[in-house]
Amino acid sequence: MEEYKFNECVRTQSKRLYLIALSFTKNQADAEDILQNVYLKLFNCKKEFKTFHSHNLNVYLYGCFRTDYKGMH
Repeated sequence: MEEYKFNECVRTQSKRLYLIALSFTKNQADAEDILQNVYLKLFNCKKEFKTFHSHNLNVYLYGCFRTDYKGMH
């Protein structure tokens, strides 16, 4: 993902993404850890998404959250 697109996604979606992480973990520190990992995956992602609200991006991010959460337990 291009840096400017990543920055825009973080700027516009961070609260929503944090709440998703928190819904998995029920713990603020763990949610922040998962969110950081998901941001790294998104930054390194080679896929291009049409918009930050696209279904494909949401599926990708949800899968990242689920994978990281399972890795914690």
